[in-house]
Amino acid sequence: MTPRNDFKKIQEVHVFRNQTRAGVLSRTASGSVFTYDAKFLEQVRGRTDFATLSALKGIAFTLDTDATRHETFGVNLHPFFAGLLPEGLRFTALRKALKTSEDDLFTLLVAVGTDVIGDISISSVGNNTDSTQNPPYDFNEATFADVFQNTLGTISNNPVFNEPSIPGIQAKISAARITLPIGIKKRKKQYILKLPSSKYPNLIENEHFFMSIAKISGLETAATAIIYDKANQPGLLVERFDRRFDDLKKTFQRIHLEDSCQFMSCYPADKYRLNCFDIAARIRELCTAPDVETAKLIHLIAFCYLIGNGDLHAKNISLMVEPETKIIRLSPAYDLLSTCVYGDRDMALDFEARKRNLKRQHFLNFARRFGMQPRVIESILDDLVETTSSWLPRLQELGLPEKRIVELKGTIEHRRKHLSR
Repeated sequence: MTPRNDFKKIQEVHVFRNQTRAGVLSRTASGSVFTYDAKFLEQVRGRTDFATLSALKGIAFTLDTDATRHETFGVNLHPFFAGLLPEGLRFTALRKALKTSEDDLFTLLVAVGTDVIGDISISSVGNNTDSTQNPPYDFNEATFADVFQNTLGTISNNPVFNEPSIPGIQAKISAARITLPIGIKKRKKQYILKLPSSKYPNLIENEHFFMSIAKISGLETAATAIIYDKANQPGLLVERFDRRFDDLKKTFQRIHLEDSCQFMSCYPADKYRLNCFDIAARIRELCTAPDVETAKLIHLIAFCYLIGNGDLHAKNISLMVEPETKIIRLSPAYDLLSTCVYGDRDMALDFEARKRNLKRQHFLNFARRFGMQPRVIESILDDLVETTSSWLPRLQELGLPEKRIVELKGTIEHRRKHLSR
């Protein structure tokens, strides 16, 4: 294993897609270059399912096998690889522990690459073995906050950073770090545990509530549950839909996943700069059933507008590839909550050249621009409006002060009228 202090000296790493070595990622004087292995190219180009059923013909939508080499200049990682890095506190802690700059993305990826989102892994040692996890914490002895601080503190002591690299600002840890209730352990799932925030009260309850409401409203979502630590502080357990247990092989299969920044070849810093139309256009280019997935995207945007979620940015919209069928579709929705209770009322991305006061007609016009039948979107909006009455009285479950609840209810009722006939 490479000592931490040597990460900056590593000039190339091996890139795997699931169990198959796909190529080598190398530093260059002006950036980096990813080079496919000849054997991987031969396998991919010889498979008719890749040629006929999937727009994914390599390790990423923007790194296809039509070219053997993909070179990046100026920034030392291609946007796809940059999108695999953590964000927020974990990114900062990682950078400090490695004693490198925040734009040395290559070094940062080497440290976290064994367990990133999707089916790609990065290794400096020539195999794709996951980094070793320490034994889980017993919450008779620790709290979620203790565990999180421990994962930050041990970065500098471990030869490979052994927390999964999950994008997003909110503090989170691998649920493998904790002793889960036996009923959850039996489900053969992998989870991320999101931690509360002192800046945003009841963030955990907020996200769990609106994730469940999204499901009631007809959206496919990541499964969530609230669990409590020794100090009775909540944590949000989120099922990883990019990991699926294979009963025959008795191991977890990795599912290919890319967020909008990645499949549009943009860096994470651009996640608020993109717009809904361009994202939808790219989704239509890549997805197996363009109209179906565009309708799902419109449904997601309308739901986020209705609940006052101003954080539906480009990294919160992802595509996944079903491993058996190679069908490309929108992933289950994730990171859904109401930000207007924290004073953020505008949408994160431009929708029909606006971020507020979205009306029913805007959604119909958006669909028409892609040649879609209005009746499909009419039905989605009608169901969304009708379903609202079933959960609107439950806003007290957020646990926020009554004034905030009243304001949120007023916002939702106002926006519901915007979406109505």
